Amino acid sequence: MSFKTAALAIVLSLLATSAMADLIVVNGRYIVAKDSVRAYFYRQSDDRTVFDVRWSDWSTQYRCTDEYDRTRVEAASLNLVLQIGDARAVDFGEFLDSEGFEGCEKF
Repeated sequence: MSFKTAALAIVLSLLATSAMADLIVVNGRYIVAKDSVRAYFYRQSDDRTVFDVRWSDWSTQYRCTDEYDRTRVEAASLNLVLQIGDARAVDFGEFLDSEGFEGCEKF
């Protein structure tokens, strides 16, 4: 293998590795760019907490039995940003459980 071919192989390998670092598996099914994941919490009219998450052309919502608590929502939002930045996969149902939200179901 010539020097140019070896150098090209190394560069392509590095590019592929960095591209994979920018991808994340969402809910065990979808492989998407990390920067395409958007999520937010809001308060439903009955004061329940709703978590709305969107990625690429997909979206899902979770309705939780918890009353909306702004402090808790802000902490969970920050934790989600940190988790997505470091993770290769994220399950939003598990994330909500880990943040202490109760009775969260997709709707």
